[in-house]
Amino acid sequence: MPCWPGRWPTGWTQAALLWSVLLFGLGSLVTAWADGLNTLTVYRLLTGIGLGAALPNTITLLSEYAPTRQRAMLVSAMLCGFPLGAGAGGLCAGWLIPLYGWQSLMLLGGAVPLLLCLLLWWRMPESVRYLVARQASPEVIRRILLRIVHSPALLQAQSFSLGEQAAGAQNSSSLREVLSRPLAAGTLLLWLCCFMSMLVYYMGVNWMPLLLKEAGLSLQQFR
Repeated sequence: MPCWPGRWPTGWTQAALLWSVLLFGLGSLVTAWADGLNTLTVYRLLTGIGLGAALPNTITLLSEYAPTRQRAMLVSAMLCGFPLGAGAGGLCAGWLIPLYGWQSLMLLGGAVPLLLCLLLWWRMPESVRYLVARQASPEVIRRILLRIVHSPALLQAQSFSLGEQAAGAQNSSSLREVLSRPLAAGTLLLWLCCFMSMLVYYMGVNWMPLLLKEAGLSLQQFR
């Protein structure tokens, strides 16, 4: 029987991932009703923001729950899903657009993330490290851990603690900490690099069909 994770997200990582998936799903969905260049630009920007926010939060959760020996391989495999999904979108475009118009592709690209969001809301656990650092209820932590391993020790545990020292984790905001004076410059530069790399990749994927069409290829030849 599945362990129900709770009606609402219990922590920042889980909530951020759910909202980001919801954002790029809705952004893609409403793009089908764009009535001009300005609205199209806004909708695609919102879609890109949601997609860009989902990626690092997914890496965070996957890195925590993946076995140490397989962590790098699993994260790399997960990152391969981004270009594979873009390629799958191209295959769908070659079939859907000639039959139903470009709006059908946006509707499909919005419906799938929204369905995925429901699945994540039902089954995705919060970061156990986050819950322990925030002194969440032992019952909530135990319920998540029992989905990974069944151990008599877990059933009897009354409290949980991190293996390393988490100084200040309970008394200060993580966001405030990374934006403090010693780390602020590096944090902002890292955010900028991630944003620009995702922007370049996102623009390349979206402009590639137009460039190929200008080169003389039809939509059917993209497949």
